[in-house]
Amino acid sequence: MKPEWQDQDKVEQAISALLACPRVEDAARQCGVSRTTLWRMSQDPDFKLRLQEARTRLSEQIVISLQANTLEAGNTLRSIMLDKKTSPSMRISTAGKLTTSHYAPNNSMTWNSGWLPSSWRCTLLAKRGIK
Repeated sequence: MKPEWQDQDKVEQAISALLACPRVEDAARQCGVSRTTLWRMSQDPDFKLRLQEARTRLSEQIVISLQANTLEAGNTLRSIMLDKKTSPSMRISTAGKLTTSHYAPNNSMTWNSGWLPSSWRCTLLAKRGIK
């Protein structure tokens, strides 16, 4: 009989718990094993590899979600900025938020529009006289 930490269902539960829980104790409780058992599982090279792959997949999914939400937020700001029914002060404030969110994080005036839709980039660059 295999040790509990080699049971594939337990391994999957442990990986999911480690991804979801901020503390090892919480992860062990969630997957129904002791902290010691979870530690033993984490020492197995195959487990380490599978956990790292799962973390990588999760990180990629988070980045994709953030990119999609950022684009949606930009679209929302753009629609407010262009809405003639919106007060001028709100449109100006929104334009400021929209443009400052595209500058490089070091606050230099380097334009960083790499994530903008190409139609926006073309419009923004044309307004600046850049081809």
